[in-house]
Amino acid sequence: MRPGAAANARGLSNPGNRTAYPGEINYPPLDRFTAAHYAVGVILGAARVPWWGALIFAVGWEIIERPIKRAAPRLFPHGTQDTVPNMICDALAMVGGYTTWQLLPPAPTERAR
Repeated sequence: MRPGAAANARGLSNPGNRTAYPGEINYPPLDRFTAAHYAVGVILGAARVPWWGALIFAVGWEIIERPIKRAAPRLFPHGTQDTVPNMICDALAMVGGYTTWQLLPPAPTERAR
């Protein structure tokens, strides 16, 4: 049994206070939430947020996510803390989604302007 698993099963410990273990969401560099971060980047690009705003949002989210998870892990589908490689890949995915949107050709109506 993993350390703290029994306490977590009984609800005695806050999952937001521990980093994800191998095999759990938030542990590997890429997980299913990496796609969600990519999608947010696309949305930021579509909203015409400047590149520096998207970068601040991507890095800023990864920074503020830790204390939010610590205080209220139940707000998240998986309340454990991200590993550093996961945080880096999530931020890069968001920037990648933003960049993808920026590289798309303009819509036909925008070309006429």
